[in-house]
Amino acid sequence: MEIKLKTNIKCMGCVAQVTPFLNAATNIQSWEVDIQHPEKVLTVKGDIDKKQLIQLIEKAGFKAREN
Repeated sequence: MEIKLKTNIKCMGCVAQVTPFLNAATNIQSWEVDIQHPEKVLTVKGDIDKKQLIQLIEKAGFKAREN
């Protein structure tokens, strides 16, 4: 499953901050943030639902919402 969310992850420092949270989730196979995109789109592949993913992003100190 692939999920795309709009985020406020806007720089490489932000990516570094969220990395341990996303990498620790065993149900995420891969992820990336397009910080060049105006809506800072996070793309996640894995067996995780949107609600879990949004909670994980919020735990890392950021906001995420559906595309």
